[in-house]
Amino acid sequence: MFFSLKDTLDQKHPLFILEGKIDWQQFEEAFSGLYCADNGRPALPIRLMVGLLILKHLRNISDESVVEQYLRKCLLSIPLWTE
Repeated sequence: MFFSLKDTLDQKHPLFILEGKIDWQQFEEAFSGLYCADNGRPALPIRLMVGLLILKHLRNISDESVVEQYLRKCLLSIPLWTE
């Protein structure tokens, strides 16, 4: 049986609904030209950066706070990783 995280989430949650209404491809097209594949540090995914910016503004928090919260969620997920 395949486990889908999306199926376990509350699909009526405002962030879940918002995610479905955002045209993520539009951001990819708008910002991809600003990234260089072979120069400097590898870029983070555009969707991640836009998503963090959206969360920052929705929650009215600082850049540092949204990144700290994101990293904390990533660390909490380590025990759930599968190979």
